[in-house]
Amino acid sequence: MATRPNILFIMADDHASKAIGCYGANINSTPNMDRIADEGMRFNHCYVTNSICTPSRASILTGTYNHVNGVVTLASKINKHIPNVAKHLRTGGYQTAMIGKWHLGEGSDHEPTGFDFWSVVSGQGAYHDPEMIEMGKTRYEKGYATDIITDKSLDWLKKRDQEKPFFLMCHHKAPHRSWECDPKHADLYTEDVKVPETFDDDYKNRAKAAAEAKIRVDTDLTYFDLGLAQPDGGSEVGELVSLTSTLRKIPNPEDATKLRLIDKQSGEVFTFKTNAELRHFKYQRYIKRYLRTIASIDDNVGRMLKYLDDENLTNDTVVIYTSDQGFFLGDHGWFDKRFMYEESFQMPFMIRYPREIAKGSVCDDIVCNVDFASTFLDLAELQKPSYMQGRSFRKILNGTTPDDWQQIAYHRYWMHRDAEHNAYAHYGIRDQQYKLIYWYNEGYDLPGTSAGGQPREWELFDCEKDPLELFNVFGQSQYTEVAKRMIAQLDDKMKEIGDEPEHIPGISSLEIVQAAVDRARKSIFTESFVPWKFHPRNEIEKFEPPANGKSKTYIRQLEITQTTLDNSSTFKPLAGQVDETYNLTIGADGVAFIAAVSSTGVLHALETFKQLFYLHSVSGTAGVYCNLAPVNIRDGPKFGHRGVNLDVARNWFPKETILRTIDALSWNKFNRFHIHMTDAQSWPIDIPALPELSKKGAYQTGLSYTPQDIEDIQMYGIYRGVEVIIEIDIPGHTTAIGFSHPELITAFREKLWHNYCGEPPCGQLKLNSTAVYDFITQLFDDLLPRVSPYSAYFHTGGDEIDARDYVLDETVKSNDTAVLTPLIQKFIDHSHDLVRKAGLVPIVWEEMLLDWNLKLGDDVVVQTWINSASLDKVTARGHKALFGSNDFWYLACGHGQWFNFSDDTFAAHYPFNDFCSPLKNWRLMYSYDPTANLSAEQAALVLGGEVHLFTERSDPSNLDAIMWPRTGAAGEVMWSGRQDSSGKNRGQVDAARRLSDMRERMVIRGVKCEPIQMAYCTQYDGDCTW
Repeated sequence: MATRPNILFIMADDHASKAIGCYGANINSTPNMDRIADEGMRFNHCYVTNSICTPSRASILTGTYNHVNGVVTLASKINKHIPNVAKHLRTGGYQTAMIGKWHLGEGSDHEPTGFDFWSVVSGQGAYHDPEMIEMGKTRYEKGYATDIITDKSLDWLKKRDQEKPFFLMCHHKAPHRSWECDPKHADLYTEDVKVPETFDDDYKNRAKAAAEAKIRVDTDLTYFDLGLAQPDGGSEVGELVSLTSTLRKIPNPEDATKLRLIDKQSGEVFTFKTNAELRHFKYQRYIKRYLRTIASIDDNVGRMLKYLDDENLTNDTVVIYTSDQGFFLGDHGWFDKRFMYEESFQMPFMIRYPREIAKGSVCDDIVCNVDFASTFLDLAELQKPSYMQGRSFRKILNGTTPDDWQQIAYHRYWMHRDAEHNAYAHYGIRDQQYKLIYWYNEGYDLPGTSAGGQPREWELFDCEKDPLELFNVFGQSQYTEVAKRMIAQLDDKMKEIGDEPEHIPGISSLEIVQAAVDRARKSIFTESFVPWKFHPRNEIEKFEPPANGKSKTYIRQLEITQTTLDNSSTFKPLAGQVDETYNLTIGADGVAFIAAVSSTGVLHALETFKQLFYLHSVSGTAGVYCNLAPVNIRDGPKFGHRGVNLDVARNWFPKETILRTIDALSWNKFNRFHIHMTDAQSWPIDIPALPELSKKGAYQTGLSYTPQDIEDIQMYGIYRGVEVIIEIDIPGHTTAIGFSHPELITAFREKLWHNYCGEPPCGQLKLNSTAVYDFITQLFDDLLPRVSPYSAYFHTGGDEIDARDYVLDETVKSNDTAVLTPLIQKFIDHSHDLVRKAGLVPIVWEEMLLDWNLKLGDDVVVQTWINSASLDKVTARGHKALFGSNDFWYLACGHGQWFNFSDDTFAAHYPFNDFCSPLKNWRLMYSYDPTANLSAEQAALVLGGEVHLFTERSDPSNLDAIMWPRTGAAGEVMWSGRQDSSGKNRGQVDAARRLSDMRERMVIRGVKCEPIQMAYCTQYDGDCTW
């Protein structure tokens, strides 16, 4: 008698858990399968790593995920030379056999290896008289497949070497489509089977993939599937399953009374009085055929168990019953599998081993098919090889869950939009309560896939509250923290197993900090300057240390401590969500310390560290020095949102200019860069789903940001602590859409523009148009999934909507506020629903609230700009707000009108000031105290502010000088506050020194700022103080 257990592994194909009695659905009887559970353990949370036959079998056999074993789709084949569990067991003294369905490829390169004996069905295999390949030789076997596979298994067991333990993989074809039963079971299930609760699912509140899949019981089953005669004809008798198939789907006509279906064997004719009756017929025909094939499996499981009993092998044999994945039995209206939804994702798994497993046990721990191989080896007292990615759950079988057991299952379906089922590619994880799915929707030319590019989406399900998975809660505020945690766990899992993510994974804090340290080192030694402008001429030696001498103390060490771990929200935070404070110390002993709660705080500390160093005036010295050491700085921001809003639509700004601006923002401790991406004048962003937008709406081909450009810009910001926020301004300021889609725009380029808009060209999205709603959905479905990995916010604009345009809108024909307001409300609700679905927080301009009195969600941030009173009005109504009054923080003001005036109007517009003149100089900007007149309750709603630059008179040639150093003055207000710790306003004299110093640093780094003062005033500041 062998001291190690025999292992009998019985696996069906597409057997749903609910079609096994012990799982409690009560739709069929499986006494022999139930016996395994009754005498052993039933697993309630066993999951497949890829819910499709071939890849699942590869993971079971190899103990690896599909990106490792190379079997990623149904069309993939296994390389027989890679190691597998049968090879290890065989080497370890087991006699091994593989009998039944292999489905991992045929021929000498893909045949079963590691088995002393193998006899497998060809391809998918036939139910009746199947062709079988036995040890490389092909022959047909008479009879029913399930019986034949069991006969061969029992025959091998009887002839095996009795002195060795055995490992037998007995793989049934049933209950795989087309569900052909053994004739002896043809009369089972005469009564109707209960219809699943979700059979009439409308796929609302789910990713688009659910509605697009071609696996519906009422529309996608074929005549062959249901044992019906397929009539001759073309599309009128049914749609072809695929271009390469001769099988046709059973029609689902508008008038079911005209449809006649005929049983292929009996000739019975079926007619229908209603479409509901036809749907009922299809479901009952399907589920009964399916369950009848399972009856045969159960009978044959009984034969196997009886053999073990008769041969006195029961106590010494591990018996497992499972399936290669789950299956939809009308759930959500579907048949088939592929998806990560529970019915397809969950595998039945029952195991009996009397020596170790207590009778009637139930396990709620999460295990996966990739764990099977490791468990087999553990039970066989063999060492798990290092390449296997699964983990043995033998201890769980014994009733003890290891403390470090990972209660997470990972799934990835690669076979994007195969020709027959049109299931979208996705991956995700499930824990004990939640399921996260990312629909990345790309095939990447893998075998059996089709072209991708469909909008990417996230789904999150609360499996406790919503076990039927009907409500995607991703983007709902109450699940924000859950989503963040699940994404972080997904990132960790993918990194652990070496799978390549399609979403943007959690970025390494260590990489961000190390890159910042490298930049700081380079800046200190190559971008420091001699501060001659800040000391009386010829007296700089009084400020800097001697060039020579032994009294120097070198900074010999920089220690950086981050006190808490970053999470995904660190890199795309909501305002105030990340602690940006830091401590910076340079000791007399030359040791520098930085301590911060987050990597963002470390970045700020390193910017301050750089600003403490100057280049020595004597050439050939050691180089740079810090004359303030020892120093101890504790610093942190007053406002959590400190941004600049740059309009890139009125004039074009290349990516290099954008990246340089992000650098400048980071040097000045800004943490938001709001890109006003689109406006009336141009559409400078490529939308792959709507390619004509930029092709016709950009100023010129090539003057638009590609998806890769946007990703590069946002990632560049993340590595510098600057979150990039994209704005698509709607429904106003949308003339540029009309160059490609004129049917969507009202008042498009009206020549008498003064009557329809504040500046040319006029044009706004129509308000009561289905086509406009479809356009916004298509636009946002494309753009938002690409934005959401990098940002917490998305700006939908909403400023300066001109009611006069809607007199020309054939869907409205009115400028009456009472008519327009509900239409704008509906438009904004639709837009913001899409924003939230993408996991983003909407931002709008103040007019949405103050002019149109819309009801905005509590999550919506309202951005003010018109005047200083706007912030008071917005916060008084209880909304979170951003300040940025054009009284103070409009960089474009004071540069004069950009209109041309004809001779007859010339005098009337003299001296051609723009609407917000005069120029907002840095002192005026520095004097702005945005929350000075707010109550404490109102001030608590102020997230921060932004400096605005609309670019009628700006382009890359003058951007730096217009922005800097004025923007730096506003940045200091947002970082330090207008008042100091004593409550006094901060003085401009000291600010001038700091801004002038920073200006020199920025110039040497390549940002051409305006000077704060002439050099004489910086040398002798007392002379220039009033």
